[in-house]
Amino acid sequence: MLRATLKSLLSRKVRLVLSGLAVVLGVMFVSGSFVLTDTMGKSVDQLFATAYAGEPIEQISTSLYPQAPPTATPNSVALSPDGRTLIVANADINAVAVVDVSNPARSFVDGFIPTGWYPTAAVFSKDGKQILISSGKGLLPSANPNNAGMERRMVGAVSLVATPDRVTLADYHRRVMSLSPYSDAIRLSDKRAAYAHDARGNAYSEIGEFDHALEDYTATIRLGPDDSSAYFNRGLGRIMKGEVQHKAGVDTGDARDKAAEDFGQSFKLNPKRWEAAERMARLYEVLGKIPEAIAAWEAVLKSKPDHPTAPQKLDELRAR
Repeated sequence: MLRATLKSLLSRKVRLVLSGLAVVLGVMFVSGSFVLTDTMGKSVDQLFATAYAGEPIEQISTSLYPQAPPTATPNSVALSPDGRTLIVANADINAVAVVDVSNPARSFVDGFIPTGWYPTAAVFSKDGKQILISSGKGLLPSANPNNAGMERRMVGAVSLVATPDRVTLADYHRRVMSLSPYSDAIRLSDKRAAYAHDARGNAYSEIGEFDHALEDYTATIRLGPDDSSAYFNRGLGRIMKGEVQHKAGVDTGDARDKAAEDFGQSFKLNPKRWEAAERMARLYEVLGKIPEAIAAWEAVLKSKPDHPTAPQKLDELRAR
């Protein structure tokens, strides 16, 4: 039987070689498939191990300006439920950064949301429609003006903000930028710095932070001492701060006198700014400085001859 089998195989050498080759190739293909599968599996495992091992795969800057020093102090991150948006609480710029992370190749900061004092955490609601923001030191930008201990002067707060659309986020972003103590404009040139201080002073005035506003107006004047608008704005800031203090029963000191001086300097630098002379006149009248008030109303009438009330005010003051 064995001899017959061997004789049959030798008579069909080509078929024998081809059958052997088919067996070898089949084994090679099967082995190659196992090797490829194992290699791909290890590569994917390594990829996920790298992604979740704390190794950085991208650096996202949450600074407000490209050339700003690293002082934003990001201390909390959270993803939206759909995984497309990252929010970052930045303690030292009082803002939450909204970052588009939908593109794995490159993330992009869409804008900033203003917060209270020193935000320490920010997280999306389960449905992603709202953002909860924790401000570690409260809603005021400075400590409360009482004499209590630190634990009473720094009271945290939690804010609930509707997740902004692009239009709302753009408005939030403008507010954050205008209130930032730093800007590249301030860093680069005196002229641009003066403009930036003035704009930020206006933003502070709008939200009632008159101390900060006055600091910025003073910085504007220091950088541009011939700026009539800066003196005018500082005068307005002094008046508004004085009104707030008066309502609170706090002595306003010489706020009105200083405001009158600012309006006077504003008018001196720009004699066409009759509004400055008018405000100066009204302040002098309230302060009981009648000769100064008369002189100021005369300046108003000279700058604006058709002023509706200046002639009457002059008559009244001269009759005293």
